[in-house]
Amino acid sequence: SLSFGPADFEHANGSNVSLNSAALDTPLAMMVIAAHAANKLAFAGPTFDLENSEKVADDCKVARSLGADGKWAIHPNQISIINELFTPTEAEIAWAQKVVDAAGNNNGAFKVDGKMQDEATLKVARRLLDLVKQIRK
Repeated sequence: SLSFGPADFEHANGSNVSLNSAALDTPLAMMVIAAHAANKLAFAGPTFDLENSEKVADDCKVARSLGADGKWAIHPNQISIINELFTPTEAEIAWAQKVVDAAGNNNGAFKVDGKMQDEATLKVARRLLDLVKQIRK
């Protein structure tokens, strides 16, 4: 796996992105792309504000939207938030199962709930269902 270290990034670049955490989105996305290209998991770095659960949740949502597979927790009160926001929802699981079921042996595009799906979305659905299997072990 690869993990993004925001403080390490700041040090290496001589920046102070902690003043603007959105400045970390691009380097995090680049790390996620590199990790997934190498068939590795990608983990977002920690949220240093230990007392701000909303900040932890916001950081999780951004990291997940960028493709991160998880996030560091540096305080026990962050763990449940991270686990909740990186665990696929029932709606996501249902969508993924519909995509896999609808694909069957189809090698081309197909429709699920009125939306076009294809090999790429099928891979996303399978990856999500594999994650769910791992979580539920």
